[in-house]
Amino acid sequence: MRYHIIRDTVASLRFTDGKIKTPTLFGEFLYTDVRNGIVRVNKSALISQMNIQCGNGIVHTINKVLVPPAKSLAETIESNPRYSIFTQALKATGFYDTLYFQRGQTVSTEKRFQTAIIESDSVFNAEGIADFNALKARYSHTGNPRNPSDSLWLYVAYHLSNGGNYLEDVVGLSTLYTLAPKEIINAKLVGTRVLLNDAVFNGVYEPGPS
Repeated sequence: MRYHIIRDTVASLRFTDGKIKTPTLFGEFLYTDVRNGIVRVNKSALISQMNIQCGNGIVHTINKVLVPPAKSLAETIESNPRYSIFTQALKATGFYDTLYFQRGQTVSTEKRFQTAIIESDSVFNAEGIADFNALKARYSHTGNPRNPSDSLWLYVAYHLSNGGNYLEDVVGLSTLYTLAPKEIINAKLVGTRVLLNDAVFNGVYEPGPS
C-alpha cells in the first residue's frame, strides 16, 4: 500500500517522461510516461482516471497493482549477461556491496538511491578488452582494485553517483558528481541524444558517448 501513496498532491500536469519527484511512502520513486496517448506508471499500469479531487489530496486510478522492484541495483546489473565484465569490476573493487541492499532492510537514502552509468561487454570488446582480466590489466596499476588510489577503483567509482537520477535528471543537472573524488560527468542533450563529457579540452574537441 505504501508503494501506491505519495505524500504530495501530484496532479497530472506534473507527470513527465520520468520519475515523480516525490518518493512514495515506501521510500522509492514511481515513474510515468505516455504511450499511445495514455499515461502509464512504471511502464505497466495504465491510468484510467486522473485528478480525482479529495479533501486531503488527489487520486489517480490505475488498472494494475504496482509492485516494488525485487532487485537491488547491484543484482539488476549482475542479472544481465551483457554486463558481465562490469559486474566483475564491481565485485573486485567492492562497489557491488555499495550498490546492494536486501529487500526489507532499513537502509540510508544514500545507499537506496544511487546511479550507475555502465558499459556493456560489447563496448569493452570494441576497446580491445575481452574480459575482466584484460580490464584489470589495463587499469589496475597497484594490483589491488579495492585500494581507493588504484586506477581500476577510480574507474568504477567514476561510473557511480549518489542519488537516483533518471535520464532527464542527468540532463537537467548538466553535471553529475561521481564517487571518484573531485570527478564529475558532464551531460547535454543534442537532438534526441544525451551526450556525456562531450566538450572541448585544451582546444581539442572530444566527442562524448551517448
